[in-house]
Amino acid sequence: MRLPIIKFRVRCLLFTNMPKTRELSEFERGRIVGAYELGHRYAEIARKWNHDESTVRRIVQKYNKHKTVTNLKGRGRKRLLNEHDVRQLKRVVTSERRAALAEITDSFNQCREKQVSSVTVRRSLHDEGYYGRVPKKKTFGN
Repeated sequence: MRLPIIKFRVRCLLFTNMPKTRELSEFERGRIVGAYELGHRYAEIARKWNHDESTVRRIVQKYNKHKTVTNLKGRGRKRLLNEHDVRQLKRVVTSERRAALAEITDSFNQCREKQVSSVTVRRSLHDEGYYGRVPKKKTFGN
Protein backbone atom coordinates (compact mmCIF):
# COMPACT_ATOMS: atom_id res chain seq x y z
CA MET A 1 0.00 0.00 0.00
CA ARG A 2 1.36 3.32 -1.02
CA LEU A 3 1.02 6.37 1.21
CA PRO A 4 -0.35 9.48 -0.46
CA ILE A 5 2.05 12.34 -0.85
CA ILE A 6 0.77 15.47 0.77
CA LYS A 7 2.00 18.67 -0.72
CA PHE A 8 1.73 21.95 1.10
CA ARG A 9 3.24 25.31 0.68
CA VAL A 10 5.11 27.04 3.52
CA ARG A 11 4.60 30.74 3.67
CA CYS A 12 7.56 32.74 4.73
CA LEU A 13 6.63 35.86 6.64
CA LEU A 14 9.06 38.68 6.83
CA PHE A 15 8.76 40.74 9.98
CA THR A 16 10.75 43.69 8.69
CA ASN A 17 7.73 46.01 8.61
CA MET A 18 6.56 45.16 12.11
CA PRO A 19 6.73 48.18 14.41
CA LYS A 20 8.88 48.03 17.50
CA THR A 21 6.85 48.28 20.66
CA ARG A 22 8.08 50.89 23.07
CA GLU A 23 6.67 53.21 25.66
CA LEU A 24 5.70 56.61 24.36
CA SER A 25 7.54 59.55 25.86
CA GLU A 26 5.69 62.19 27.87
CA PHE A 27 6.16 64.60 24.97
CA GLU A 28 4.49 62.19 22.51
CA ARG A 29 1.62 61.54 24.90
CA GLY A 30 1.19 65.28 25.45
CA ARG A 31 1.19 65.84 21.69
CA ILE A 32 -1.58 63.23 21.30
CA VAL A 33 -3.68 64.82 24.05
CA GLY A 34 -3.11 68.28 22.58
CA ALA A 35 -4.24 67.14 19.14
CA TYR A 36 -7.34 65.55 20.65
CA GLU A 37 -8.18 68.73 22.55
CA LEU A 38 -7.85 70.70 19.31
CA GLY A 39 -10.69 68.57 17.93
CA HIS A 40 -8.90 65.87 15.94
CA ARG A 41 -10.34 62.35 15.93
CA TYR A 42 -8.53 59.28 17.27
CA ALA A 43 -8.04 57.86 13.77
CA GLU A 44 -6.55 61.10 12.45
CA ILE A 45 -4.10 61.36 15.33
CA ALA A 46 -3.10 57.70 14.97
CA ARG A 47 -2.49 58.10 11.24
CA LYS A 48 -0.59 61.35 11.61
CA TRP A 49 1.96 60.07 14.14
CA ASN A 50 1.91 56.41 13.12
CA HIS A 51 0.45 54.98 16.35
CA ASP A 52 -2.30 52.47 16.84
CA GLU A 53 -5.75 53.97 17.31
CA SER A 54 -6.31 52.01 20.53
CA THR A 55 -3.09 53.49 21.93
CA VAL A 56 -4.28 57.01 21.17
CA ARG A 57 -7.68 56.30 22.73
CA ARG A 58 -6.09 54.82 25.88
CA ILE A 59 -3.77 57.82 26.34
CA VAL A 60 -6.64 60.30 25.96
CA GLN A 61 -8.87 58.32 28.37
CA LYS A 62 -6.05 58.18 30.91
CA TYR A 63 -5.57 61.93 30.58
CA ASN A 64 -9.29 62.60 31.04
CA LYS A 65 -9.38 60.44 34.15
CA HIS A 66 -6.15 61.50 35.89
CA LYS A 67 -5.44 64.88 34.22
CA THR A 68 -1.82 63.89 33.57
CA VAL A 69 0.16 62.07 30.89
CA THR A 70 2.97 60.97 33.21
CA ASN A 71 3.27 57.41 34.45
CA LEU A 72 1.23 56.83 37.59
CA LYS A 73 2.94 55.45 40.65
CA GLY A 74 2.15 51.79 41.25
CA ARG A 75 0.60 50.60 44.43
CA GLY A 76 3.04 47.83 45.21
CA ARG A 77 2.65 45.22 47.89
CA LYS A 78 1.06 46.23 51.17
CA ARG A 79 3.39 46.40 54.12
CA LEU A 80 2.83 43.85 56.90
CA LEU A 81 3.83 46.35 59.57
CA ASN A 82 2.16 49.74 59.67
CA GLU A 83 3.61 52.80 61.44
CA HIS A 84 2.08 51.81 64.79
CA ASP A 85 3.59 48.32 64.56
CA VAL A 86 7.03 49.72 63.74
CA ARG A 87 6.88 52.06 66.76
CA GLN A 88 5.89 49.13 68.95
CA LEU A 89 8.74 47.06 67.54
CA LYS A 90 11.19 49.86 68.31
CA ARG A 91 9.90 49.95 71.91
CA VAL A 92 10.50 46.20 72.21
CA VAL A 93 14.05 46.59 70.88
CA THR A 94 14.97 49.50 73.13
CA SER A 95 13.56 47.80 76.23
CA GLU A 96 15.50 44.59 75.57
CA ARG A 97 18.85 45.81 74.24
CA ARG A 98 20.67 42.51 74.44
CA ALA A 99 17.89 40.30 73.08
CA ALA A 100 18.50 38.12 70.03
CA LEU A 101 16.39 38.53 66.91
CA ALA A 102 14.35 35.39 67.67
CA GLU A 103 13.48 36.72 71.14
CA ILE A 104 12.54 40.13 69.74
CA THR A 105 10.30 38.46 67.17
CA ASP A 106 8.63 36.26 69.81
CA SER A 107 7.94 39.13 72.18
CA PHE A 108 6.66 41.29 69.31
CA ASN A 109 4.36 38.53 68.03
CA GLN A 110 2.82 38.02 71.49
CA CYS A 111 0.92 41.29 71.21
CA ARG A 112 -0.18 40.86 67.59
CA GLU A 113 -3.01 38.96 65.95
CA LYS A 114 -1.09 38.28 62.75
CA GLN A 115 2.35 36.76 63.22
CA VAL A 116 5.38 38.04 61.33
CA SER A 117 8.64 36.27 60.60
CA SER A 118 12.04 37.17 61.92
CA VAL A 119 13.03 38.23 58.38
CA THR A 120 10.23 40.84 58.41
CA VAL A 121 11.32 42.05 61.84
CA ARG A 122 14.96 42.28 60.72
CA ARG A 123 13.99 44.17 57.55
CA SER A 124 11.85 46.63 59.52
CA LEU A 125 14.62 47.21 62.05
CA HIS A 126 17.14 47.83 59.26
CA ASP A 127 14.75 50.34 57.69
CA GLU A 128 14.62 52.15 61.04
CA GLY A 129 18.42 52.16 61.42
CA TYR A 130 18.84 49.29 63.91
CA TYR A 131 21.62 46.91 62.93
CA GLY A 132 23.65 44.17 64.60
CA ARG A 133 21.94 43.04 67.75
CA VAL A 134 24.32 42.16 70.58
CA PRO A 135 24.01 38.45 71.49
CA LYS A 136 23.12 37.42 74.99
CA LYS A 137 26.03 36.69 77.28
CA LYS A 138 26.42 33.03 78.10
CA THR A 139 27.37 31.94 81.57
CA PHE A 140 29.98 29.25 81.78
CA GLY A 141 29.51 26.94 84.71
CA ASN A 142 31.97 24.36 85.97
